[in-house]
Amino acid sequence: MTHNCCREANLSRQKNLLNPIKYTVALAILLILPGFSTTFGRDYQGPPRDLVKEDFCRSEMVAEVVIQDVHTGRIFPSDSGKGGYVGCMVSGVVDKVIKGGLSKGQEISYSFTCEYDRTPACPVRAGTRYIVFLKKDKETDELWLLGEGAQFISSPELLQLLEEIAGSR
Repeated sequence: MTHNCCREANLSRQKNLLNPIKYTVALAILLILPGFSTTFGRDYQGPPRDLVKEDFCRSEMVAEVVIQDVHTGRIFPSDSGKGGYVGCMVSGVVDKVIKGGLSKGQEISYSFTCEYDRTPACPVRAGTRYIVFLKKDKETDELWLLGEGAQFISSPELLQLLEEIAGSR
């Protein structure tokens, strides 16, 4: 037969053993919860909302495009010999039309110029999905990027923001 004092000592020992487990579980929950919030209810992490809205309003066409090919075109070196501008020609397939007269599955090509520091290169990668904000040259019918920064790697959050902007118009 176990004495009351032994039972109390055993209970006390069990409680002391559970305390570190409780703290470990509590700590794990605190560390895991931020991950869940960024996975499931994440805040928008893309380009500034105002910039996206401004680009959307100024562009003729907005689409999600899977880039197939990127070519460096004409190079415009600076007078100082350090850096300059490079013309970029990009081709891809429209995956989602957000604004304008493009069609899903349509192959498009567009051009833009971008600044470089050392080696002339286009900052777009083949095989990547981009949201592009385009305008059409009235004389040549060629598509041009609205500006150097008017293309962003696509994300569900950016697509949702664009759908909200398009729906509010």
